[in-house]
Amino acid sequence: MALHSARMWPCISLALLAVFLLPFASALSQHTTTRPDFQPEAVRKVLLQGEDVPRARLARALRLRCTDFDFVNLDYVALRKPGPQAVIVAGGSDCAYSALAVLERDQSGRWGPVDTLSFRFHDAAPQVNFQSLIVADTKEIVVHHEEEDHGTGIVKLDMTIYRLTRNGLELVFDEPEHLVFAVPSNDSGDQPELNTEEYIDSEFQFVRADTHDATSLQWIEQKETIRQHKTVVVLYWRFIWDPETQRFQSVAYSP
Repeated sequence: MALHSARMWPCISLALLAVFLLPFASALSQHTTTRPDFQPEAVRKVLLQGEDVPRARLARALRLRCTDFDFVNLDYVALRKPGPQAVIVAGGSDCAYSALAVLERDQSGRWGPVDTLSFRFHDAAPQVNFQSLIVADTKEIVVHHEEEDHGTGIVKLDMTIYRLTRNGLELVFDEPEHLVFAVPSNDSGDQPELNTEEYIDSEFQFVRADTHDATSLQWIEQKETIRQHKTVVVLYWRFIWDPETQRFQSVAYSP
């Protein structure tokens, strides 16, 4: 997996927070003794426009693997109750990782980090969107082209889905979206060396679950096309939410 999840957050002094947030955030109360307030708009501005030192400190506080960013996107999404949470997606051309960080308000109204995902990539950063798949009033994080493997003879990009639980971001779906597997076979005598090649491309869609037999709001349907030399096989899968395992489980079906 290219996924790295940060569960523990460092204790950051109010003075340190002021160093990297004060250029963009409103003045913090001098009488505040609780934990720092990671205002999402201020966090986004510091990551995108801040000076080197405060930007690097904030990136470390959020468990980001990079400190220079070409883009920092901010969305407010209800990932769990009570919501909404703030989701920051950041990446840059000088770093091999993009990141997704979730911020949430506590009972006092202060924002703080909940969890962070890091995605390694070689060609293009993964695409992130949000879907209500399980229940209507919260959404899951859908990641397209998350890099699972990239090396000599193999490229594997998956569609993954994460759900925010009380334990943090949990992986609930992971299936190949694009796979290239090409390795040379052994050269035998005068016969030319041939490559063993396999390609898998999948199309996914979310469909409304059957109300008569539904454990979730939507199902996931996959059309999987497998190519090996001149042979082409097309498979269809449906993924249904399983409350017991807390994951989407597959069943074969005919469209």
